[in-house]
Amino acid sequence: MVKYKDKIIAYFDGCPDGVVVAANELYEKEFSKMSEAAFFKALERLAKSGIIQRVAKGMYMKSASSKGDDVLNHFFGENNDNGVYIGTRLYNKYGISDVRSDEIWLYSNSIKNETCNIDNIHVKKADIELDYENARVIEALEILQNYYKIENIDKYKFARFAKKYPLAAIALVVIAVAVLLFQRMSDNNPTVTVPMDGLYVHYIDVGQGDSELLCCNGQYMLIDAGVPSAGDTVVEYIRDLGIKKLDYVVCTHGHADHCGGLDAVIESFDVDNVFTSPYAGDAAAYLHFVDTVESAQLTLEVPDQGVKYSLGDAKFEFLGPLSDHKNVNDDSLVLRLDYGDTSFLFTGDMTAKAEKELIEDGADVKCDVLKVGHHGSSGSSCYQFLYEAEPKIGVISCGRDNDYGHPHEETLSRLNDAGVTVYRTDLEGSIVIFSDGMKVERRAA
Repeated sequence: MVKYKDKIIAYFDGCPDGVVVAANELYEKEFSKMSEAAFFKALERLAKSGIIQRVAKGMYMKSASSKGDDVLNHFFGENNDNGVYIGTRLYNKYGISDVRSDEIWLYSNSIKNETCNIDNIHVKKADIELDYENARVIEALEILQNYYKIENIDKYKFARFAKKYPLAAIALVVIAVAVLLFQRMSDNNPTVTVPMDGLYVHYIDVGQGDSELLCCNGQYMLIDAGVPSAGDTVVEYIRDLGIKKLDYVVCTHGHADHCGGLDAVIESFDVDNVFTSPYAGDAAAYLHFVDTVESAQLTLEVPDQGVKYSLGDAKFEFLGPLSDHKNVNDDSLVLRLDYGDTSFLFTGDMTAKAEKELIEDGADVKCDVLKVGHHGSSGSSCYQFLYEAEPKIGVISCGRDNDYGHPHEETLSRLNDAGVTVYRTDLEGSIVIFSDGMKVERRAA
């Protein structure tokens, strides 16, 4: 007598590679004579043993299945007419970007749940039944919304319009793409080469100093830019990514190894918002930065604590400084950015005194990635702070063979004790950390 377990295994063995099976449909179609509870328990046991693969809640595929184009074809439907790429793949499709898409995002008719993740493929349930015409409208509106940063576009409302007027829908696609390509050619500037899928944080090697570039869904933030002579390095790094505009520039504090290079940045790019510490000091480099901001007719803002700001799909807020410490390092702006379930913390040159103050005030300093304070100085990254923050990754920005001996051995020892994986710009150059909203990982710079 053939057991139900063997029948289930035989069924999956007979499935084509890449086919994802909805458990509810399978039960009703093939196994309704079996107890429903026993059927689902059998699926879970087979998945745990590795005989089949659990893709998402209530969705399974055979473990030997291909995870590339076959999977995409399953979700997209025949001839890829029933799905919509979002992110970098979409830009590749229309020749707007030539960046390889490490993560694949799409809307699909096929998925029954809200989201599904298979390796680097992330599928979202479409809010409307997709076909060739309305899928192309959603693609066009994705381009317009992300490239031009247009908010509050109801893509599915337009898609319903496309069902009635398919020719108008196709015209919309043509116009949207044509405008982008024309702008690209007329600007005579490189295509944006920052992927649109996920969050990328670049810890730029500026020698003995700090500079971080955050990229999320076509929006960009720069935190510090090293010493004055590093300004050109930062500008070139940003331009090489094809970025023309910065949504935010943040000056953590008034020391030259943080604010010195910001002059060149302000003079080279369109900037929307400039933030600074309320206690930045009066060093010459900082006063020069203030003059540059004013000359560019920008407003130098002191951010409000507790206010949530947006960077693409990411949210960030300023946690500190909590008071005037009469110490420029401890008066650094402290910024925490959340993307999905992942978090990044930027602490400027904050020392242990300010770290403990944040903790005592109840600030949420938990993070997946920590920009290690004050270039790895022994006066920062105390045990109490590290165990509250619980970072998986720590990035130290400092110069090779610098005069300060950064990073200090005491700090490296504390980071090791806390189980933190450490990357250093003095040893490895610029460092890029990627988040898909669920996990963080290092990427090639």
